[in-house]
Amino acid sequence: HRLIFVNNGANAQVVVIDTAKQAIVKRIDVGPRPVHIYNPLGGDEIWTHSDEEGAFYVIDAKALEVKGKVVAALKGTGHGKLLYHKELGSKAYATNTNDPAVFVLDLEKKQVTKTIDLCDGKGGTHGKAYSTLSKHAYFECSDIGKTAVVDTTTDTLVKYLDGSGQIFTSPDEKLVLVVDKRAGQVHVVDATKGSEIVASIPVEGGPDKVYFHQQGGKLVAFTANTLTPDVAVLDLQAMKLVKRIA
Repeated sequence: HRLIFVNNGANAQVVVIDTAKQAIVKRIDVGPRPVHIYNPLGGDEIWTHSDEEGAFYVIDAKALEVKGKVVAALKGTGHGKLLYHKELGSKAYATNTNDPAVFVLDLEKKQVTKTIDLCDGKGGTHGKAYSTLSKHAYFECSDIGKTAVVDTTTDTLVKYLDGSGQIFTSPDEKLVLVVDKRAGQVHVVDATKGSEIVASIPVEGGPDKVYFHQQGGKLVAFTANTLTPDVAVLDLQAMKLVKRIA
């Protein structure tokens, strides 16, 4: 918890800040346009994604140098995200907005082991989530406006859910929220009931991200909105919008 790794897209670098010294201690060269950065499973590796190359650069967090590169792209480029969970162990998944597929990764071997074709062969994949209760991974298919549900035990497509956008799992992993910004809705998926949509809550204002809060046995969700200067508060027991906060 001492070092902070920051993507510097303009210079194709990861900048390492020592919080005790309050100083930059290293600049690590990576691929062009690094955007998303991860510390899978809280280990000693930092994975940063080069959007120009559609690849993850793996940084040794102790030696502060690149130790590997994992290309997760059919066309050698594309914006991507990494999905991992302690229950999945060394297996992870990568999305790519240029490819109608997700890539199965081995975090230890640092290689792609399988490609899962999704999205009816159109567009690409972006948002992602996982629930231990359903053992399903959920991936956004932005071009067809649907969410692909993948069985992580077999790495096969189970079905599609209507609606697409960024995807978030509740703290107990029972609910998966698909934030459909274009349709102005938050779709609530019950991971304990075959990954079915159990409610679609109208939320105007371009909802884009969800934060959860538990209090007094009640679970609520706050949406970050992109088109209105407020936050929507969703009661996930009553499955309705209860308040908007300026």
